[in-house]
Amino acid sequence: MKLINNLDTLLSDELKLAMWPNCEVFICVCYSSINAVFSLIQEFQVASKIFLLLDTDIDQDQRFSYDSQEWSQHLELNGKFKAE
Repeated sequence: MKLINNLDTLLSDELKLAMWPNCEVFICVCYSSINAVFSLIQEFQVASKIFLLLDTDIDQDQRFSYDSQEWSQHLELNGKFKAE
């Protein structure tokens, strides 16, 4: 296990260094958005399994699905990943 301070480094950079073919990835976060998860797709390609634990009350906190700062891109054609 490795704790990553995202103020010092990017998660994607750490994943590239820590992953190998057919590994299992466990990620625990207090918050993430759909776009943030999908932006890691390339790094996740080498893993056989990915486990994402969200430490939040999803009934009260809907930011995982709809982060207000990313709403403008969710349904736009120029957004890389869109909510449906």
